[in-house]
Amino acid sequence: MSRYIVSTPVSKQIPFDNTSNDFNSTEAQSAVEEAVFRLKDAIYVNKQDYPGHFLTLKEALASISNTDPRVVLIAPGVYVEDNSTGPIELPPNVTVRAVGNGSVFFEPQDPNQDLFIVNGANGRLQGVAIRNVTGASAIHVAMASTVAAFDFITIQNCKIPIRVI
Repeated sequence: MSRYIVSTPVSKQIPFDNTSNDFNSTEAQSAVEEAVFRLKDAIYVNKQDYPGHFLTLKEALASISNTDPRVVLIAPGVYVEDNSTGPIELPPNVTVRAVGNGSVFFEPQDPNQDLFIVNGANGRLQGVAIRNVTGASAIHVAMASTVAAFDFITIQNCKIPIRVI
């Protein structure tokens, strides 16, 4: 079994077993999460209700008040997002990035409504999975001229994966 040490900004050394891609303890996992969540000027979403973090992506995106480039980091978990009043708008110049590809899942509160809408330039989703939008589109790109990027995303059990109008 190979072992690596991950060194973090909080000066903890963490044993990591790369054969199973699993942390050896909850303490190690906690230390890595703490290190990852120290990225400067990022907005954080976490199911654990850490101080200064948002519980949902919709809340985090609503906190952005300007068009400066921003990164929203999403901790691993399943997030049921409130799309009952319309899709969640991905603002211009915002990257929504999973902490660990394949570890963040978005599901709609209303499966018959679009989950995400991209209205402005340079919106980006990275490393997330979108699932169970059974009656609408997972991602609605509002204008065909909009520049949007979807890197390493998975779309499962959705009526329309990506709709461009």
